[in-house]
Amino acid sequence: MWMLSNIVADSEHHIQMVIDAGLMPAVMERLGCGKFSVQKEAVWIVSNCLAVGTPEQVKYMVEQGAVGTLCHLLASYATPSMITTILDGLNNTLSKAGEDSEVILTQMKEADGLDMIEKLQQHGDQNIYRLACSIKSHFPDV
Repeated sequence: MWMLSNIVADSEHHIQMVIDAGLMPAVMERLGCGKFSVQKEAVWIVSNCLAVGTPEQVKYMVEQGAVGTLCHLLASYATPSMITTILDGLNNTLSKAGEDSEVILTQMKEADGLDMIEKLQQHGDQNIYRLACSIKSHFPDV
């Protein structure tokens, strides 16, 4: 997982190679369950893909369940660095969503992500607060 997180942090081309190799379903499986150290690296893989990836690659990650799983993990982790990484991934997803923002909103609602993000707007860490506000700004009517 650590090696993959470094590979996908580099370029769209590397992300595509990992997708083409069929590794993302295993990453998503590890993201959803497992030891904290493994989940942490899986979060980095997903977040890196959402930050560096093309809109098509981001759409693929959304189709793989990245949004809902990241939202579920927000409730699980108290460490500010993990929360920041997750929020950064969600924010990058929304920034590249385009026409798919409604799909992302639905996935976030179903995973109670919007409620968690609302709570995180009260967080004492300024990075977390800023990211939570940025995510919420994509959905002003919600």
